[in-house]
Amino acid sequence: MSEKTAPTISVVIPTFNGSRYIPDCLNSLEQQLRKPEEIILVDDGSTDDTASLVASSYPKVRLIELGSNRGFAAAANEGIRHAGGDYVALLNNDTRATAQWLSELERALDENPSVGSCSSKMLFADRPDVINSIGIGFTCAGTAFDVGYGKRDGDRYDRPRPIFGACAGAAMYKRKLFDEVGLFDEDLFMWYEDADLSFRAQLAGYKCRYVPTAVVYHVGGGTASPANKSHIYYCSRNQILVLAKNLPDSLRYRYFGRLIPACLKHSIKTLLSGETTVTRGYLAALKELKYFVKKNRITAYRTRVSVGEILCSLEMDSIS
Repeated sequence: MSEKTAPTISVVIPTFNGSRYIPDCLNSLEQQLRKPEEIILVDDGSTDDTASLVASSYPKVRLIELGSNRGFAAAANEGIRHAGGDYVALLNNDTRATAQWLSELERALDENPSVGSCSSKMLFADRPDVINSIGIGFTCAGTAFDVGYGKRDGDRYDRPRPIFGACAGAAMYKRKLFDEVGLFDEDLFMWYEDADLSFRAQLAGYKCRYVPTAVVYHVGGGTASPANKSHIYYCSRNQILVLAKNLPDSLRYRYFGRLIPACLKHSIKTLLSGETTVTRGYLAALKELKYFVKKNRITAYRTRVSVGEILCSLEMDSIS
């Protein structure tokens, strides 16, 4: 009997104007105990010296230039399409991975046949004892959030466990997951793309596992500050569209019955303070709602789990 061939790993790094962070990121990959077969950096229309820096200082890194800023989803997808690995790791450009990051994620995927993706322990680079994300969860109203965000690292975050989905800022996926459920949804442009992919993966029967020994330090806001208006707009818009696209019919009333009042309350509060970005995001979602509901038919066709199973997954880390 022939020995089982070890899986190959591709690392994909989408970047936009991240030249000041890229050396730390790429240097950390060079120090991995488990070397990846390839590293692909996708330049999403940067106007800084990203391309020249990578070409001159990191000749082994495969550089793909998109020419214009098409958003995280498009950049990640372009890298995934070009990746030849059995496992594809995604990594933000403003991160530094510890030496065992790839080997720990690979081991978790190898040991768990039903698992299609793994999430990392992401810590803030300037506060290394504080969690940035251990993966994606959903609130009772159906809003995605980073599990553990802002909490002090400790014993509760040192145990591997199931989680709804992986934050795409530091995650590993089996290639067959993308082959079956598709890539990131480019209609979302940015933010919530990983929540959408995680939802589709769960519906198709692919579990996600949190791997606490796969540690990454994240600058956070390096090339996308969560306080900026673009972030607020797309999060407001996409939280609605992701639910419309993925929720089974029998769960729509349950979640939208909570989400709509929450959105109305938040919209009124922000409008009274003179801020219109949230409301513009909600209105944009309403304009595109019919289109995303049509996408739900494709999602439903690929669904392999019961409503009860997906509800348990959604409520795994649920907060009110």
